[in-house]
Amino acid sequence: MFKIEIIGNIGQDARVYDTNGNKFVSFTVAHSDKWVDNQNVEHKETTWFSCTMNGDGGGLLQHLKAGKQVFVRGDGKLKLYEDRDHRMNAGCDVRVREIQLCGGKKEDDDKPF
Repeated sequence: MFKIEIIGNIGQDARVYDTNGNKFVSFTVAHSDKWVDNQNVEHKETTWFSCTMNGDGGGLLQHLKAGKQVFVRGDGKLKLYEDRDHRMNAGCDVRVREIQLCGGKKEDDDKPF
């Protein structure tokens, strides 16, 4: 296990699920990097993180919507998985210890927290 900090956008609305009487909130966060190489070609790379938070999210759950920008800090765990095309990929699961709302879609700018 390792510590991880991410600033990115939520991929889909968070959902609450129950396992053995314990509630958890699940959501994904995408972090994208852009750069220009020596040939002046722009590149973009997105990394997805699967995030899980203990509890039912309380009042925060209503704000964990697709497109919302968040800061997440927690414990990371690497995973290997096979995609639909039978290619091996690596991913990262994050057990969320801290989360902060940063921003999001333009139409959300006027909505109060």
